[in-house]
Amino acid sequence: MSLDGKRNTVSSVEKQVRLFPALGYGYQREGFEADVKLGGGYYFLEIDDDVPRMRGYDREDFQNKTGAYTLAAATQFALGKAFDLRLAAQQWHDGSDWLENQLEASLSYDADSWSSESRLVFSVKYNEYNLDPYARGPVDSPDYLPILPWSKDLFVRIYFDMPWG
Repeated sequence: MSLDGKRNTVSSVEKQVRLFPALGYGYQREGFEADVKLGGGYYFLEIDDDVPRMRGYDREDFQNKTGAYTLAAATQFALGKAFDLRLAAQQWHDGSDWLENQLEASLSYDADSWSSESRLVFSVKYNEYNLDPYARGPVDSPDYLPILPWSKDLFVRIYFDMPWG
């Protein structure tokens, strides 16, 4: 089961909720892991109202809530003794079209020499949103103005992960 979301992001996501029970299959051996999941559930995305109001949208136009399904795949493998690379991809569909794509990559360094059971992690997460469900008219019209001027997020971070206690 997966329940995750966002609130008030810099890129105009006011609220996002994804609730997806899923079935999955995992394979693991020393230095390598792979997972695949398929789930169905509830997808909700609300856009912040600042930019859409300037583009002529009404408050009722800011939400997309629907039943949906998701397919996810992830793999992780060792790059020598101290480094691990993790790659993941997930897509959400509402039955007729895609709602969101997410790609993620992280590189971890085993930092035991700095602190016991610690890791230094560099990660990148990329989300692409389908804004067509918010459209007030045909998206191929020359007069079409999307609800937002963007449809992508990129989140880059570096952090030190260590156990408590």
